[in-house]
Amino acid sequence: LDLQILSGDAEAYYAYLGAINGFAVRDAWIADLGGGSLELTRVQNRLPVSETSLPLGAVRLAEQFLRDDPISKSAAKALSAHVDSQLQTVARAPRRDVPLIALGGTARALAKMDQRRRNYPMEHLHAYALSADAVEELTDELLKKDLAARLKIKGMKDERADILPAGALVIRQMLSYFGARELWVSG
Repeated sequence: LDLQILSGDAEAYYAYLGAINGFAVRDAWIADLGGGSLELTRVQNRLPVSETSLPLGAVRLAEQFLRDDPISKSAAKALSAHVDSQLQTVARAPRRDVPLIALGGTARALAKMDQRRRNYPMEHLHAYALSADAVEELTDELLKKDLAARLKIKGMKDERADILPAGALVIRQMLSYFGARELWVSG
């Protein structure tokens, strides 16, 4: 195998390629939230106009901010402020109500939890829409519970229970910052 390590911008571009071909949108924000970083691509007329990588991964932020169990309100507030400050370095374009499309385990986990809560009849996650209100409710639920209680949430995978609150906070802050009413999950 010929291995190649991708830069953050290249990772954002490949996330864009994967997501844009799965949605009929002209303008959007595409977010690839991983363990170590968040890649953001601004899409206009189906083309990428800016790509960036930020150190806002779910594992990184959980280790940096959410060390207590249960999570303290001050730690969650500090993480949210940190995310906001990082997003301010990216969004030079005016904030508009354009779709926010997300890739990665956090988006899939939140969607799966929402499906279980609503008794959604399908298991399919691609193009599942999570309202900003649903993300707010799920994030609040995750922050109020300790790890043992999070492990019992319907739809929660054991390996995500410790890092999902951090990822959910990132998604919640993105929805607010970009003025998006919902998050679309890209498979």
